[in-house]
Amino acid sequence: MPELIKPERSELSFRRKMLENLHTMSWLGHTISFPKEKWDCFYQKTVMADPEERFYRLIYCPGCNDFVGSIAWMLDPETGRYEMELLIDASRRLCGYGRWALGALKSAAKKQGISSLWVRIAKTNTAFEFLEKYGFVRAEEDESSYLEFCEL
Repeated sequence: MPELIKPERSELSFRRKMLENLHTMSWLGHTISFPKEKWDCFYQKTVMADPEERFYRLIYCPGCNDFVGSIAWMLDPETGRYEMELLIDASRRLCGYGRWALGALKSAAKKQGISSLWVRIAKTNTAFEFLEKYGFVRAEEDESSYLEFCEL
């Protein structure tokens, strides 16, 4: 069974590996640079943040003895919505980690008193089908994306 791990700073190398992997980031159409110079700021602002504002965990698979993805939420101060992120390494997809991670993210958010999670997804990303299968509902759409939410 996977586990959520609050990462050590050095373990952000896994986040870097995912963000800089074109297969993992194919849904976005490009990679995201995450050099070590950004790790301290990310760690303090995101990993060590008050969970009422931000939450970030890596997904660890004991059977694989490796990380397989990450989950996060962030309070958008402009909308008051908790926006989520779920990212599974491309080499670990279609193994049930996404389903498990989404359940773990919802559970952690609910324990924190969060009543709904929101996500904006590009229409070219098939993740909206996955999210709708697990309780997300389309709230809005524009030419390029869907805005979906899930009541907890």
